[in-house]
Amino acid sequence: MFGGLSAKGHLNEFYQPKLSPIDMHPHDIGVAYTKITALKQGVVRLDGCWWIALSIDDMAIQPGQHVRVIGLQNRSLLVERYPYE
Repeated sequence: MFGGLSAKGHLNEFYQPKLSPIDMHPHDIGVAYTKITALKQGVVRLDGCWWIALSIDDMAIQPGQHVRVIGLQNRSLLVERYPYE
């Protein structure tokens, strides 16, 4: 549950801007909202928008940890923990 909404309903209401690689600002810093791994997508808050994200390394990113954007794959951000530990 996220603020009284089911996770399914909440995730369906995401607004995900359409960005091209030119619009990306690598190294932007966001915050993980859900657990993120290289194999399991998670949710990141970045510049006031919610994004689907994947980790670029084998270490899991936990909710509340800061992440740095490394790139964009399809419509998912590629992120790493920040500061890198």
